[in-house]
Amino acid sequence: MQYKYPYKKRLRTSPITKELKIKHKLGLTLSPIDLCLRKGIINQEMHRAANHLIFLHNGRFNLSSLRHQISKCYKIPGIGTSYFPSQQQLEKTRKEYIEVSTLLKKLHAYDLIVDTCIHNIYPFFLRYVDSFKDDSYLELEKFKYALNDMNHLMMNMFRKNIL
Repeated sequence: MQYKYPYKKRLRTSPITKELKIKHKLGLTLSPIDLCLRKGIINQEMHRAANHLIFLHNGRFNLSSLRHQISKCYKIPGIGTSYFPSQQQLEKTRKEYIEVSTLLKKLHAYDLIVDTCIHNIYPFFLRYVDSFKDDSYLELEKFKYALNDMNHLMMNMFRKNIL
């Protein structure tokens, strides 16, 4: 006996609505850090540093997400969700996160960077493009300066680990 589906016809069209397609084209569904990259506010290195901060944050606070990201990023063959990072990898990730967070706190940009990169809260300079006031400009400059310094710190940590 052949199994019959509860519905006769499968959907042949995309479940994405026209409104959502328009939002995708306008970039309204992007994360704030991706939108900054698309608008040219930050460069590729700053974007990579922000994504690495997300990776470090997940390693510090959310172990299951870190396990998934490691197996996805490095494409380890034969290792799926059962992969569990060693204690040394976890300690290294936590130390890197502490170094980066202390740098951001020294620059007084910790809340701005963490809210933008990790919590996906749009900063003032992305929400109100028309009115570029002094506060918005200062926030944008602090954002770019902090991401640039964070990128340099991460590159130095990377060089130390390789050499």
